[in-house]
Amino acid sequence: MIIAFASSIFWTILPPYMWDLGFGFLDIAIVYVSQSVVMILLSRLLGIFADSLGRKKFIVGELVVLLIAYIFLYLCVYSDSLNVLTISTFSALMGLAWAIGSGAFAAAITTSLSRERTGFATGLYVTADTLGWTIGSFVSGALADVFGMGPTLVVSILVIVLGFLTIGFYHEKTIREPISLRRALKDSWALSLPSKDNLLVYLFIIVAVLNIGAAIFFLVFVIKLYMIVGSKTMYGLLSGISGLLSMLVPYFVGKLSESVDKEKILFWALIVRVLFMAVMVFSWDLWVAILFWITPLWPIVMLELISLTTDYSIENRESEAHAVRNLIGMVLQTIGNIIGGLISELINVEANLELMAIILGIGVAFYALGIPLSLILYRKSKISS
Repeated sequence: MIIAFASSIFWTILPPYMWDLGFGFLDIAIVYVSQSVVMILLSRLLGIFADSLGRKKFIVGELVVLLIAYIFLYLCVYSDSLNVLTISTFSALMGLAWAIGSGAFAAAITTSLSRERTGFATGLYVTADTLGWTIGSFVSGALADVFGMGPTLVVSILVIVLGFLTIGFYHEKTIREPISLRRALKDSWALSLPSKDNLLVYLFIIVAVLNIGAAIFFLVFVIKLYMIVGSKTMYGLLSGISGLLSMLVPYFVGKLSESVDKEKILFWALIVRVLFMAVMVFSWDLWVAILFWITPLWPIVMLELISLTTDYSIENRESEAHAVRNLIGMVLQTIGNIIGGLISELINVEANLELMAIILGIGVAFYALGIPLSLILYRKSKISS
């Protein structure tokens, strides 16, 4: 919850804040890419070490880097030093934090119960994550509009400090075999990852197309939504409402995953989400945009991707598997942001906002590839079982 709260400042408020300061889509894309590059280089390596050395150390490391990142951005705001370079540096620090702890976090929680209950454990994980995002979205939007970015960052810094107190209650029980730096480096750049009947390969292909599609689509759509609703307060409020509606969904879907095939749930969630995204390519209607933004479909998709990663991975290599999933997502997200930023620059979207539909349509086309791929994954998993 705490890390999700801190991260929500980055994702919820920063793009509209940059837009108001006069930055364009390509600038926003560069900021996203800077955090992705760090995650691409380090996620799998640090995931391997988390499995070997203990996940708690890496969760603490994530908190440390998050704190450094927000203090740095706070100093940039108050010294009037905000530009693409300084914001990208902040973004890179956020990427480093997530590279250190995201794989360890997902593995620690999804393996906390038995292998038969990964769906339920993942539901709890996504619910807690969503609650943090919800609170962060409510608070950050209003604070940024009323008091400015500086006080908003102070609140996030204080919450991260609270994280150091909270993590003290977590104790690991599993004893792992240490790994050498040389072996970890070798494994981190290996093109293979052992999994049950190679099902991770099919799952990671789905992760790839969803991330490139989402990156292209939401690079533009977050600004479109901000323009439709008219203020950071309203933008943050809607993101918070979306979080509220999403909090209970992962819990119940996690329970449902124990009796219904997770691949089947993923398939139907993707169908509904693609239909919504297709409508928003051309629609500027306020209520349609609100309905799309608050409908809790992404938590369902994310829950199944996380849960299936644990299901398909080899025991005691779960952190690495989640790190690889994050890594693949970041690579394709980076490509998507670059594509979206370059197209927006090429066709000059800032001068004619109706041209947003071109970029949104390309994003939907990539994202829709996840539907037939999820059906293939379902069939492969049935053959495997």
